[in-house]
Amino acid sequence: MKTWLLCCALVLVACVGFAESPARRVVSLAPSLTELIFDAGWGDRLIARSDACDFPPEALALPVAGSFGRPNVEWLLREKPDLVVSTDLERPGLAQTLRAAGIEYRRLPCESWGQMLDAVRKLGVALGDEAGAAAWVERAQHRRDALATRASAYWAGKERPRVYFEVWSDPLTTPGRESFVTDLISLAGGRSIGAALREPYAHVSAEWVLSEKPDVIVLAYMIPQAEPSAAFLARRPGWKSLGAVKRDAICATIPSDWLLRPGPRWLQGAEALADFLESHDRADKGAAVQPTR
Repeated sequence: MKTWLLCCALVLVACVGFAESPARRVVSLAPSLTELIFDAGWGDRLIARSDACDFPPEALALPVAGSFGRPNVEWLLREKPDLVVSTDLERPGLAQTLRAAGIEYRRLPCESWGQMLDAVRKLGVALGDEAGAAAWVERAQHRRDALATRASAYWAGKERPRVYFEVWSDPLTTPGRESFVTDLISLAGGRSIGAALREPYAHVSAEWVLSEKPDVIVLAYMIPQAEPSAAFLARRPGWKSLGAVKRDAICATIPSDWLLRPGPRWLQGAEALADFLESHDRADKGAAVQPTR
């Protein structure tokens, strides 16, 4: 009887996964996950990264094991890490190849606040540090809640600014309803004019932007070198008539990675945008009460 109970216990342990050893050698193929791993204190577990993982600076010292979502399978099979993580794979079948070689693969999407927190929790389980993951999640949620409270207090009784957020110019592209950027804009105190669009990132026309009459324009491109200057916007036909252009309410100074990469710096981006929206609101109110001469 005792032998039978022992066997059942061993089977149960194996089934729930407690028998698995924590991953010690990890490869990240997504910039957001690389940042999360370092920020949660697990950077010493990383043995390689994708060529797009450029932050924090310590990540640049790691070997490159492929491109974003496109692993160098030969390298991985040779080095045999315990775990490979990515937000997605360009060829989903590669996951089976890795697992067949004894390399665990986890897909950890980060397309929303909830998904980002869930990714940290799952990493905590895989790395044997659930307490560390829970602490990180608690800190992040507390910081988010504090910003939400700040924005609610500041904009109470006021009209929140309408925000046009441009991530590309040819064609004009803006985050839609399902994008985490739309959540960021709302958290910072703004109202995204793209929130009614169904696509995560929607192509729009200049006429549409003009008809929406945004109060603020935010420029943040994945390729910063391609980002147009604020002065360039005024040269677009008809854009001089926009309130945002007239009042120079064009935000182009927040690092794009803070706004477009759903990782630890995402909250930094939301806080910086909140600063911009509030400072421009105060400037507008100050200008409105200046005596005429």
